[in-house]
Amino acid sequence: MKIIQPAAKNALSHPAAAITNCLLVIGQDNTVLSLTDHDRDITFSGYQFLSQPGLSIDGVRRSSDLAPDISYMTTGLFEDTIPSSLYQEGYRGAHAELWRVDADQVDNRTLISVGTVGEVTIDSDRIVLEFRGLEH
Repeated sequence: MKIIQPAAKNALSHPAAAITNCLLVIGQDNTVLSLTDHDRDITFSGYQFLSQPGLSIDGVRRSSDLAPDISYMTTGLFEDTIPSSLYQEGYRGAHAELWRVDADQVDNRTLISVGTVGEVTIDSDRIVLEFRGLEH
């Protein structure tokens, strides 16, 4: 069972809160990819989550059997925010975290899920990362 601190729970459930998703991926070579779907960059825990136009994080598909839970992150390809090592599948097997954050008060946040990156799919103008075993 996930435990959310009362202050964060109240802030994240407030209708006027600027709730956003933040994605942290740490590659096996320690390359960091940190993105947010907010309209400005967000910083917490020593990471700057870059605003990524078009970032979409699908909900986690939970399985009832032994198969891993799966979620997908899709975004456009922007050379200034997505490290080139990603193009060589440097993130397959990387550590991944998904956070829900109040963009106006970043101390009000909760870790939604933790897992690893599975498949990396690159089209001409977008990239899709598959997250496996996401649970927290």
